[in-house]
Amino acid sequence: MESLIVLRWLLKRDDPTMYSRFKDYGRGRLKLLKLHVEEYVDSLDDPPPGLQEYVAYLDAEVNREVGEEWQNVSIETTFSAVSARDMAIEVGMEREYRLQFAPASSATHGEWSSLDRYVLERCQNPLHGGHRIPLRTLSTPIGAQLVDTILDLTEDLVFDYIAGVRKGMSGEGDTQAA
Repeated sequence: MESLIVLRWLLKRDDPTMYSRFKDYGRGRLKLLKLHVEEYVDSLDDPPPGLQEYVAYLDAEVNREVGEEWQNVSIETTFSAVSARDMAIEVGMEREYRLQFAPASSATHGEWSSLDRYVLERCQNPLHGGHRIPLRTLSTPIGAQLVDTILDLTEDLVFDYIAGVRKGMSGEGDTQAA
């Protein structure tokens, strides 16, 4: 959902500098991950081979388009200083934001209501005052409606991306991305 909101917002703004900021922000965040993983590996006496392979993979990813020495790392919350909510409102996706994105974000970010719903249960001991304890099993049903929603969002995202590439949205004249 967030990818679709951001893509539609970028297409609506049609600002080549904003496309560049989006890409630079993402590259910088990947570089930051690589630096954190390298720091962690360096702290280990005997890093596992899989972790060393992951560092090599990240190094290749980070340097794929632009050498990392030329990439800035941003710790800002967004590339644009515009919230996902404000982007959604601007592109006419406020309902989707309210009914799909916000609840999913709540679960992703461990907000109380999601923890209470999916991870905790009330203690059954009457002397304990109904406090919450971790669930013994972590099973959440995923219905067909959720799968349909995900597939619809993916289809919309791909369709809008292709339309944007055809329009030349990359900001760099790169229309080969699709």
